[in-house]
Amino acid sequence: IGKTPNFYHYVPIIAHLTPLSFHKFIMGLRGTPALDLFPTTYLVNTEADQKRLAKDSGFEIVEMEYIEARPEYLRFFFLTYIVGIIYERLVNLLGIKKMKVVMFTVFRKKA
Repeated sequence: IGKTPNFYHYVPIIAHLTPLSFHKFIMGLRGTPALDLFPTTYLVNTEADQKRLAKDSGFEIVEMEYIEARPEYLRFFFLTYIVGIIYERLVNLLGIKKMKVVMFTVFRKKA
């Protein structure tokens, strides 16, 4: 079972485009110690990447689910949180799975 951020969600896109110093500043506003932050690296964060990984490793994908939850990462400022809530509600209401933040994938070894 794998859990990873979906590369096409706005949070991973922003994380990918911004330097680590920016992450440390923003997360510092939320009270997260700088020691708990690491450079952003995405290797298997798309559906195509997950399928390739499964095939190359002798696995198959049994299930893939996308989840969009409350945007707690935007809670540092009222307006950003409201925009995040609106995004979350729209994506869930419209069922736009590929724009949700988290991918859960269940892999099974091929027999």
